Amino acid sequence: MTKSLQIALSVFTVLNAWYAADAQESARQIPDILRCKYYYVFRTDTVDTREYIDSTMCLDVDTRNGKAVYYSELAYLYDSTLAAMSDAGKSYYDMMAAGIDGTYRGTKEESRYFIDYIGGKYVKYDRSFTMYFKGDGELMPMGWTPADVTDTICGYPCQTAVADYLGRRWSVWYTTEIPVTAGPWLLWGLPGLVLQAIDQERLFTFRAKEIGYAPTDRSGHLEHLAERSKRLHSYSISRMEQTLNKVKSSYEAMDRMQGGSGFVIKANDDGTMEKFVPELKYIPLIPDEYWKKQDK
Repeated sequence: MTKSLQIALSVFTVLNAWYAADAQESARQIPDILRCKYYYVFRTDTVDTREYIDSTMCLDVDTRNGKAVYYSELAYLYDSTLAAMSDAGKSYYDMMAAGIDGTYRGTKEESRYFIDYIGGKYVKYDRSFTMYFKGDGELMPMGWTPADVTDTICGYPCQTAVADYLGRRWSVWYTTEIPVTAGPWLLWGLPGLVLQAIDQERLFTFRAKEIGYAPTDRSGHLEHLAERSKRLHSYSISRMEQTLNKVKSSYEAMDRMQGGSGFVIKANDDGTMEKFVPELKYIPLIPDEYWKKQDK
């Protein structure tokens, strides 16, 4: 049996179990699109303990076809507003004068994932400054090991499991009361929705804050916004991730990719000028070492 077929059967079994349970328990209402909102807490440096938070991360699972999209709602609203103003003929300066940045103030995670659990594939969109990236990836199966810890999150009783996945060790809390095999980011494969996940180094944390139905399907508009850039670079997921990691962690790499010199000119207090390369700090969810091993 192929890996893709194993994935498809696993997801199909879980989704069928959900619908069967619904037939027996009329009180349970299964939304066409389940939306779970998460806090996403992350660090950009292993030494500096400051944390950044996007509290608007959404996982929209279409229970009709086993697909999902994971994205920042704040980034989505921001991009939607900019796109609408651009289509109306407004310039960038008009948009800034309208106070768009102030309206949508806060940390906005730029990545967006379109996931096909049954097909075993996903597409990731991301960007850095004015560069836009798209990568096609395979949804890797996860070898979960049950852990003897329980908790209650958003009113749902949760069990725990651990797995080594995409270069990091993850601990997750999931609830079988929402038996859909999905979770934030690319975490999946359990008989219930993942409501919390923490990596072993505590560089990244996802924690659910709200679960319900989505009144509208945003997936089509999210894809349209991601595809509309004329500067979109499409790669395999491995090349896309490694290229993105370079430009997000190195000003020199980012600037040179855009045709620049890789440095800026800084004025000193004594009036002299010198070349200066700004420092950028970035820790990717999937470490570079993982991709390098896959390419060998």
